[in-house]
Amino acid sequence: PATAADPSSTSMDTAPTLAYADGESVLAWVRDPDRNLATASDRRIALRRLNSATVELPTGLPDGVVVASLAAEADGELVVGFTRAVGEALLSNTNELYAARQTCTPVCSFAHVQLRDGEGRTLQGQRPLVMLDKAGRVILTYRAMGFGTGANGLAESAFDSAGMLLGSGDLAQIEVDFAQPVAAPRALTND
Repeated sequence: PATAADPSSTSMDTAPTLAYADGESVLAWVRDPDRNLATASDRRIALRRLNSATVELPTGLPDGVVVASLAAEADGELVVGFTRAVGEALLSNTNELYAARQTCTPVCSFAHVQLRDGEGRTLQGQRPLVMLDKAGRVILTYRAMGFGTGANGLAESAFDSAGMLLGSGDLAQIEVDFAQPVAAPRALTND
């Protein structure tokens, strides 16, 4: 039988994502307490282990979350890839790309990084999908829409794919290094 992730919630709960951590199902979603799509700044990631009724809004994650994707590492700790609104623009092609890793020693919390390219530009995109490869590396696939302004004051580079330059987007992939959040996006479609 179907049940609500949080039956007591009066929030707008959207964009669910599921992962299996240590053999148990963990559900994450985006919680919008004021139920207003015109205000993105109050949107947060919520988590619930499905063998428990407890819903948590994890510490260490920013507000303004548009959509998230969840995966679990071999040790059962969680990894989240997500986009964050710039200002209150929830539906936008300039949402910035982030990743977060959970540590449980013994209390669980998240640390997040804003992802940038080698020129210091924020990565902008939509619908991130986080996964782990066979070696346990965190891989983030997303619809790449562009970049923020880099250290040189420019948002474009000669190395950008056509879809990034034209604003139509490209399917792109990056490997996330939480110690060094500089990523080299690899355009998979390059159109």
